[in-house]
Amino acid sequence: LSYGPCQTPTLWFCVERHKEIENFKRKDFYKPKATVMLGEWPLELAWAEKETFDAYRVEALEKKGSSARRAIFKEWQSAPKSARRPEGLNTVQLLKAASTGLGMSPAQCMKVAEHLYSSGYISYPRTETTRYSDTFDLEAALREQASHP
Repeated sequence: LSYGPCQTPTLWFCVERHKEIENFKRKDFYKPKATVMLGEWPLELAWAEKETFDAYRVEALEKKGSSARRAIFKEWQSAPKSARRPEGLNTVQLLKAASTGLGMSPAQCMKVAEHLYSSGYISYPRTETTRYSDTFDLEAALREQASHP
């Protein structure tokens, strides 16, 4: 067993996390939502407080909501969103995608990735970064790969 300036705090974090896991007591919580019809359009409303552990409060909210025939709109929020361009996979993301999407084990996935790498089809499969430095010459790297099968 070794110990030192890195291992001691890390061990402390591990022990504290283990205590949290051992002492954890499952507790139900509630996220009230309601759907109202605006003409022919269903509109989902979310509770401003988001969630609660208080079942009686949720029950009271449900009774009030189900018996209400009118409501007052206090605020409307709508913001345009756009989908981001997909980023390259790091090793962990690659392993997760292969497992969930293809049913492959981590060993199978890495064997295939290493074969693709050694055949010149992909970059090195064991990486934890998805970005290149500003000085990386992408065009030169692509020219070099152009002659590979």
